Amino acid sequence: MNIKKLLVFGTIAGLFLTGCTAEKMKEDEKLKGKDKQVNSQQTAEKGPLATKDFIRKTFQLTEEEVDNYEVEDLISYYQLTEEYFLEEKHNLKNLSSITIVLKFLQKQMRKAKEENEYDFTYLLKGEEVKGDLPDMETIQYLTVSDQTGTGGTSFLIDFDENMIYDSYYSANLYSDIRKADKETALSEKQKADIIKALQDAKIWKWKSMYSAKSDVGLESWWHLGVEFKDGTIASFSGAGKVPDNYDTLEEVLYKR
Repeated sequence: MNIKKLLVFGTIAGLFLTGCTAEKMKEDEKLKGKDKQVNSQQTAEKGPLATKDFIRKTFQLTEEEVDNYEVEDLISYYQLTEEYFLEEKHNLKNLSSITIVLKFLQKQMRKAKEENEYDFTYLLKGEEVKGDLPDMETIQYLTVSDQTGTGGTSFLIDFDENMIYDSYYSANLYSDIRKADKETALSEKQKADIIKALQDAKIWKWKSMYSAKSDVGLESWWHLGVEFKDGTIASFSGAGKVPDNYDTLEEVLYKR
C-alpha cells in the first residue's frame, strides 16, 4: 500500500520530558507552540536524510543505544533529515534525551503501520486513468462498494494473500477490513474469472465518475478501486449510472 504520512516535528523531546523536572517543564512551556506538522516530502526537501551514524555522532550515543531503535525504518518512514535532528539537538539540554524521541516515533510508526494494514481507502482516491493500465494479471487489490439509501455492501479482494473480505451491511469495508462479516479464501478459478471479467469490461476505458445527475444526491452509488503490483491505482465511481459493461463485471464479482 501507498502510505500517506504526517509527522509531528519540532520539539517532541520536550513534550515527553514534561514532568521530569521543574526546569524541563519550563523548557516545555518555552517551546510550546513551536510544534508543527510537516508533510514528509516537504521535510525531505530541506536537506539530506539522516543516517544511523549521523544520529549516533550528533547525540554522542553508543552503537548499542542506537541499535535499540529501528532507526533506518524511522528515517525512511518519516523522511527524517539531518536538519530535523540538528534542530532537536538545539532544543535538548541533555543529548541522550533523543532516545525518548526515537522511542516515541518508533511507537507511532508501528501503530500507523498496523492500522494502515487494514485501511484501503486510498484505493478510491486514484488518479484518473489516462492510457493503458498495467496487465490485469498483476492486480494486487480490488475493492467494490454498492449503496442504496442507507444500506449497502462492499468487499475487498487481496490477490497476493488470496483472501476475500465481505461486508453485507456496510458500503465502506475498504476503510477497515477487520470489520468484515466474512473472510474466505480466493480460489485460483475465482481469481482467473475476476481477472478475465476486468479485462472484458475494459476498465482502462472507463471514466473516473459516472452520474445520472449534475448534482449527486443520495441515490444508489458505487465505487471500484484497484491497485497493481507496480503501485498504479485506478478508481471509479458512479451515482445512478454505471459504465455500459459494469453489470457483466458486477455479476462475476458478486457471484463468486
